[in-house]
Amino acid sequence: MKCAANPTEFLFREFAREVKYDKDVNQSELVQFPVCGDKHHLYYKLIRQFADSCSSTSIKADRISQCTSGHPLVLINKDRRKSIVNLKEVFCYGCLQPLSFPVVSFYGCVVCKYFLHRLCSTKLPRMMEHPSHPTHTLVKCQKIGDFIKCNICSNQSNGIFYQCEKSSCSFFIDIMCASLPRQIKHESHKHFLTQQIDNPKVGNCNGCNSGPMSGGFFSCGICQFNLHVGCAISPGTVKHRWDEHQLRLTYPPVKQHPHDFDCEFCSKNINPNFWFYHCRECDLSLHRQCIKQGNLLPKFYQNNLRFPDEQCAIL
Repeated sequence: MKCAANPTEFLFREFAREVKYDKDVNQSELVQFPVCGDKHHLYYKLIRQFADSCSSTSIKADRISQCTSGHPLVLINKDRRKSIVNLKEVFCYGCLQPLSFPVVSFYGCVVCKYFLHRLCSTKLPRMMEHPSHPTHTLVKCQKIGDFIKCNICSNQSNGIFYQCEKSSCSFFIDIMCASLPRQIKHESHKHFLTQQIDNPKVGNCNGCNSGPMSGGFFSCGICQFNLHVGCAISPGTVKHRWDEHQLRLTYPPVKQHPHDFDCEFCSKNINPNFWFYHCRECDLSLHRQCIKQGNLLPKFYQNNLRFPDEQCAIL
């Protein structure tokens, strides 16, 4: 594991423990979820806003650090990138997002096929404080060839994450959850949602019908509507080998469907009162949790997994 040394930047954002409706919130300016397959640049935008909210200073150099093979990470600018890599096939090993639009330049080791956005390599804060773990500071890290489970969204990740400085805590937040704004707008609900910390008074998640609402979750200040962070950031569309089309995240009420939905993966009935993925053209459906299992894991599912050809890391 490689962790930051001599960290200097800190961040603390207030979360609500009891959500109240704020009429002054401009909902048109809130981040809209879910994010569909052709709009991954919105995740990059979130991470950039997170980095900009910290006091860190971006570094621009021709070379930075090294990969574990000892090769320098070289700055690849707009003029060179087309001749070196196919942007549709490479990813940032920090945030695990595409290197395409809106990124102009990035760092990389072409030999190992290891690349980093300039944002992820030089501007993310080395330390942060988070209200979901107020007792200790979190330190920026990246594991090599292993995964962590984010305590906020419960998803696995092998990109950049923040870990409690006390190893006995085993507390982790992946870069996506660290970058989430306090308030969002979700297509499944008419009001905006505010991020909260553990609240035993809140009912089950409206996306998956499971509880408790621990770690972090989003809640409506008007309705009894709550979403796990993992549900809230689920992609709007996914693609996998069983269907030539995109499967779309589907919410209740589901109309104009003459028969029950059955999951193609587990063969069990799908409750249409909760979220699932569906292809209207092929009438193929999958439980949201089933689409994450085994070989059905889409390339960008939850945007926090990457399977590297070589084990490289920020040194």
